[in-house]
Amino acid sequence: MQKIEVSFKEGLGVFSLIILATLIVTSMMTMPAQGAMELIQPVDGFQGYYYSKDPSVQYGTPGHNWNDWIVDPNGTDYWYSPVINADTPEINFDWGTQGWIPLYPMGAWWTGVIDIPEDGSYVLGSWNDDGVWVWIDKQTNPQVVYENRLGWATSTPIFLTAGLHDIEVKYFEDFEWTEPIGASCIALFMEKMSSIKGIKFNDYNFNGSFEPELGEELLPDWEIHLSDGRSTITDQNGFYEFHPVDPGIYTIQEILKEGWINTTLMLREVYITEYEDFIVDFGNTPEKYRISLIPDASTNRAGDDHVFTVLLEKDVGNEWEAASGEQVDFSLEPGSVGTIVSPASPATTDSNGEIEVTANSAFPGSATLRSSFFKAIDGSSNIDISDTADKDWIDYRIDVTPPDSTNRVDDDHVFTILLEKD
Repeated sequence: MQKIEVSFKEGLGVFSLIILATLIVTSMMTMPAQGAMELIQPVDGFQGYYYSKDPSVQYGTPGHNWNDWIVDPNGTDYWYSPVINADTPEINFDWGTQGWIPLYPMGAWWTGVIDIPEDGSYVLGSWNDDGVWVWIDKQTNPQVVYENRLGWATSTPIFLTAGLHDIEVKYFEDFEWTEPIGASCIALFMEKMSSIKGIKFNDYNFNGSFEPELGEELLPDWEIHLSDGRSTITDQNGFYEFHPVDPGIYTIQEILKEGWINTTLMLREVYITEYEDFIVDFGNTPEKYRISLIPDASTNRAGDDHVFTVLLEKDVGNEWEAASGEQVDFSLEPGSVGTIVSPASPATTDSNGEIEVTANSAFPGSATLRSSFFKAIDGSSNIDISDTADKDWIDYRIDVTPPDSTNRVDDDHVFTILLEKD
């Protein structure tokens, strides 16, 4: 049992007292919820007015229609003043075959203010017998946004911005009825339509989770595709959203940019039910490389070839792997002796991520070879790495050899110095 606080207007007399007594003892049965929709609960509840129609003016009288039945809380030519003023936190009534019989045909008029949490497309739904109309922000949009004559129904999507909105609801019970044929009920719902949304982030540590406390950043201007043909671009905060989305199975995919790798799956399949926000985040990070330049171990005389091995590797999250098919530049540093014999710079790394660079010098001296790798990613994350290795070409060599003998104290020990010329 639910008690409704009521107020009386002067002049209603005995009839009002009968209605009050009936209301207090009437059972308010809850309408069954429809899917995941929530009952509308305005910020300060609904202010309600309940009317009795003059029984001498029957439905269908020429010149009358449903919209004539309820015009304002002060009554019209077809309504007396409100029999009852009663506030309610939500519209969820099943008056059944009791309590309101003296009011048939009857009507109700509710107003309130709803707080929309975020921009989006919303759906109104109701279970009612007989009819209901709904307006939102009627002062600026006088058109009815939802109408249902009988039973369960939902509206077409209504786009609402975040914040406060006026709502107005009018309901009527039309014909006289007797148990168990008739009913008098209304429950009014609203829910934001389903969406698929998420963020794009720079996943520095390859773990698939956004961790701003570690300095990870959100990524704007990335393209996201949905299998229904829609696409969108992440905003300045790295956020994207597809809304509204009907229930069904979808695939969602990020479009990978040159120079980046994904740390989460690029393509996901999602199952959307009614009135659900499905979160799909995408992690990426700039490709990371390292380059090594390894000289051979031989001692080179002037005129001998010397081979440097360039090794380029890419970070794939858990290990380094060969970076094949990438262009690497190499050159001798200024002041070096000799020339590069082969290959021409730049050259492409093989399946092992390697390039063999041959250099030679006809004259003794030192040479420094530099290998460089550059890859454009974006304005702030370009890859630019290098490594160097040194090599000497000689025309003399010297070797000092100790004797094999074990010397006692005071015994001479002889070292042999060998100097050779190319």
